[in-house]
Amino acid sequence: MAAAAADLGDAHAALADHDWARAHEIAGALAADRPTDPDVLVALAEALWWLGRIDECIAARERAFEAFEERGDFRAAIHVAARVFDDHNFKARPAIAQAWLR
Repeated sequence: MAAAAADLGDAHAALADHDWARAHEIAGALAADRPTDPDVLVALAEALWWLGRIDECIAARERAFEAFEERGDFRAAIHVAARVFDDHNFKARPAIAQAWLR
């Protein structure tokens, strides 16, 4: 199945199969069409994390956080903020991580 014809379920399936490159391909194509869809951005961030592209992962998670907040889904926004906290700690950026925790 071509990435353009794939959907978010395909990206989740690729993530579940640990096919990070395929998940990135699918989620990246979806994000190009739906750049403010937080569910797509979360999938993209997860693929980026496993590909070792941590700064891009953080950027996608931050955009997902904003989109969840705009949608009014504060529980999902908090979950993403916790992941951004972890990501910044991983990158040895404790001040930024603490800001996300607050």
